[in-house]
Amino acid sequence: KVINTENHSRLQTWPLGAGIICGIVLFAAMTFQQYGISVYPQGVAASGRSGFITATYVVMVSVVSVFMGKKMHWIIGVSVTGCVAGMYLLCMSGGIYLGDVLVFLGAICFTIHILVIDKFSSADSMKMSCIQFIVIAIISTFAMIFKENITFAGIKAALVPILYAGVLSGGIAYTLQVVGQ
Repeated sequence: KVINTENHSRLQTWPLGAGIICGIVLFAAMTFQQYGISVYPQGVAASGRSGFITATYVVMVSVVSVFMGKKMHWIIGVSVTGCVAGMYLLCMSGGIYLGDVLVFLGAICFTIHILVIDKFSSADSMKMSCIQFIVIAIISTFAMIFKENITFAGIKAALVPILYAGVLSGGIAYTLQVVGQ
């Protein structure tokens, strides 16, 4: 089958499609992670477990990249082994919780997010990032309407954390990630 390289190239530089895909995947990643953290039982070190499990996306990107035809340095193989062993020791002591599974699904989505950004690296990164955030805002708004008890007093009380998470942690950090890749 002959691939029309002009259309294929145009698809890879199209920030609208890339931003939509990135927004959906990043929304899923953050939702799995946050919901996973919220369902850990009392007394479980949720922040340590979820932080370690989330960080496995770095290793997963390297492993998946091998299946996409990229070469992996031997030290990455050692790192993958260490990461898997650490995850086993962390999660198997006391059993695996629903939170572990959900946070791991989030890590898979973060892996996909990195790979999608890489696939569309020739697209305009600022446009792609802005579209990504618009998509996340739209999906999050619908999720909030159906899942949250929204009050003006609650929003006012949480305004500083909302702005920090939205502007600095979300907006600036993920924009720099897209631009950096």
